[in-house]
Amino acid sequence: ERIRHYAQAMVLFDPGDPYFGWQRWPAPRRREEAERRVAVGEWVRVEIEGVKRLYYAAAEDRERLISAGELPESHTARFLPPLDNLLWRRSRVRDLFGFDYTWEIYVPAAKRRYGPYTMPVLYRNRLVGRIDLEFRQVTRTLVVHRLALEAAYERWSRSIQRAVAAEVERLGRYLGAANLEGTVLVAKPS
Repeated sequence: ERIRHYAQAMVLFDPGDPYFGWQRWPAPRRREEAERRVAVGEWVRVEIEGVKRLYYAAAEDRERLISAGELPESHTARFLPPLDNLLWRRSRVRDLFGFDYTWEIYVPAAKRRYGPYTMPVLYRNRLVGRIDLEFRQVTRTLVVHRLALEAAYERWSRSIQRAVAAEVERLGRYLGAANLEGTVLVAKPS
């Protein structure tokens, strides 16, 4: 049951994950289990173009994964919270999006590059950057500290900024913010 829930939560997963199936199995056991489930038709192997790592998925997700490349591009921005299950496995985020993400809450302040609660920005079905926000409850103020785009997406800078500004406003309404502070301007990484 735990493995089934793991497969549902992760959608794409690899036996290199030490939390594979939310079991405490050594690497050879994880690989054996993945192949056993492929053999009985529960899972399928997933090869991703340009990625060496072999992934697996539940067989019922096969068609959805095949058609994932045909999803319409969203021109809205969304901020992924640091504990979103997409971000649970850093190597998967790198393999799928070419994006390195670290939740910097546990990184010493002097070593942080973006901010303790910085969230990835999803735009046009890609992780295009990071935004550092803070909600100050006492003053009901949503503060934008910085927006940092990945170099590959700087050409979309203006459209991303507009989409991020709209998402900041939407998030502010959701949180009940009375004030917005800061602007959505692209900052260079430190």
